[in-house]
Amino acid sequence: MAKRRYNIYSPVKFGGEQYHPDDKEMNTIELSVKDATSLLAVNAIGDPSESEEAPTSDNTNVVKLKKAPEDLVDRVAAIKVEIGKLDKDDKTKWTAGDMPDCNVLTEMLGWKVKAEERNHAWVQFNKEEGKG
Repeated sequence: MAKRRYNIYSPVKFGGEQYHPDDKEMNTIELSVKDATSLLAVNAIGDPSESEEAPTSDNTNVVKLKKAPEDLVDRVAAIKVEIGKLDKDDKTKWTAGDMPDCNVLTEMLGWKVKAEERNHAWVQFNKEEGKG
């Protein structure tokens, strides 16, 4: 799974390392979207575009997350499109309950996909496919 580099906003201990926003050598962290999800939810890490300082020239691997559409209808529509692209036989893309994995959708879309949004999109997707 691809990893992305995130800015540290609050002290974080991960993988045996201590990260801190004031430590110039440990103020970013490279994580998979799955590993980053919980830290993003509590604002311990974030999209570099949200930081007060621009990324330094030695930090060129920073990935900026896209901003989600403001309208729920637009977000759900975009999520439905990505659901249609998922390989039904690839179990790593689906939850144990056979729903699209929010972390996978987040990685595909570039913004944090909430379970509620995924659920709306999943219901609509299944109705359109004649399964619901």
